Amino acid sequence: FPLLLQYPTTSPLLTFLSSSPLFLPSLSHTLSTRLLVKSASTSDILEVYLKTFSFFSPLPVPPLIKSTFNPFLKTRRDTVKQIIKSIMQTNGGINIKGQLLLEHTEAGVLERSVLDLLVGIFGSIKVLCNEYRRILSSRLIEDERFKTDEEVRRLELLKLRFGEGMLRECEVMIKDVDDSKR
Repeated sequence: FPLLLQYPTTSPLLTFLSSSPLFLPSLSHTLSTRLLVKSASTSDILEVYLKTFSFFSPLPVPPLIKSTFNPFLKTRRDTVKQIIKSIMQTNGGINIKGQLLLEHTEAGVLERSVLDLLVGIFGSIKVLCNEYRRILSSRLIEDERFKTDEEVRRLELLKLRFGEGMLRECEVMIKDVDDSKR
């Protein structure tokens, strides 16, 4: 577990340890007892989850690891909010705890895989889109200057990831705010 926190620096050692048949069960047990506890912050858990994903790529994350993380993350109230806020804080990358874990890539292959991994926690992209809609509506209501340029930029990035149809209501909200400026 501490080796995952220091990934990618510890990559050679993790690669060596992963050759043991006991590695995955041991890792799963350690994560369950040391990280996946109520007192751990969701951002810490997501950071380790994404570093674990990075370690296993380009191979798929083993089902044992997904089955260790996913049910726990799904029950945390702030998981969806943390994921959406992390996407909104960057130029389209995934940012957890101030650390850019995934930047926008030209090929988009790794990026799509990480997004699929995060969506896989909930089984549907709709959950993430609904949370984005809630966050966006709060931000638009709180902004007394009615500046929407930054929100339009974020929305365009999210449309690339989630699809146009899922975010149509958000586009309408921003347009309504723009129209009310006049």
